Amino acid sequence: MRPVLTRLKSPLLALLAIAASLAVLDVALRAALGADPDWLPPRFYDYGPYFGSRIARIEQLKRDGKLDERSLVVMLGTSAVQYDLDPRIIENNDPENRRWLLMAPAGATIRNLEIGAEPFLNSSLHPSLILVGIHAWMLHRRDYLEHDTGLVWLNRHSWLTNHHLALNNLFIIERDRAAAAVGRLFNLPPWEVYEPAPDPWQSSYDFPTTQLLPADMAGQFAMLQFEMKPSQFSHNDVEVDSLRRLILALREHSPRVICVLMPESSSMRPYPPAAEASLHRAVADLQPLQMIDLRAAIPDALMHDHTHTNSAGRDEFSAMLPALVH
Repeated sequence: MRPVLTRLKSPLLALLAIAASLAVLDVALRAALGADPDWLPPRFYDYGPYFGSRIARIEQLKRDGKLDERSLVVMLGTSAVQYDLDPRIIENNDPENRRWLLMAPAGATIRNLEIGAEPFLNSSLHPSLILVGIHAWMLHRRDYLEHDTGLVWLNRHSWLTNHHLALNNLFIIERDRAAAAVGRLFNLPPWEVYEPAPDPWQSSYDFPTTQLLPADMAGQFAMLQFEMKPSQFSHNDVEVDSLRRLILALREHSPRVICVLMPESSSMRPYPPAAEASLHRAVADLQPLQMIDLRAAIPDALMHDHTHTNSAGRDEFSAMLPALVH
């Protein structure tokens, strides 16, 4: 036994030294940067090149005279825009025969939406209309605890494990921004920065077709109710400022920017006063800003969950939207 312990002594000491170093680093990062730095990006980010490739193809169509920007509509949002809208149905029901580009990253934060919009904001496109599809509860404060690792205790007490996905995304985001910056520096067209998408108009997402089971609906509702507590809307300047910046940036690209409150189940309405107040605070200095409230546009029977439609609801919402924003 003693020889075995002797052989293990050096590796064990090395592991202890590494653990101690990480612990010191963790404490130092928390002390220097704070428990939850505002500059950390959202956890969800995997769409920069995908959106960039779609923008590149549309820029090519514009260059070749195959796209009139006066007939272009761009709609930004997060998962609700992904799941609630089918561009084919929208265009088939648009009385003005416009082309619709939907750009919707996953992750229910305004910051995620703002970052996802960067390929468009860096483009030369000037559509006739830009829509921003949001939920007011997206303006709440977001924590970045990574419960999916299973290391719950570490996630609550360790800066590194708490923020490891956000740090990884920060690297990816800055890499994509650097690629775009190099393109601008050398005056490269978008299609030389990103591989143009074969079909930039059609989303590639899998749409939910049914409603969640009651237990799953209850679990989602409990999570959303926690996120909509009044305390979640205090000190939420990061999200409020993101929405304000995004609207101002979009106005540089289009004379018409409309904010759309996306469909929700009846259980989600009405909002707590704190959530409504945050929304009004975010847009207070952006007036006149047209806002279309479609939270009650789809009945509960056509909702997949509390914040996304099912396939029948998607068809109905896609058919009605164009006439509301003509």
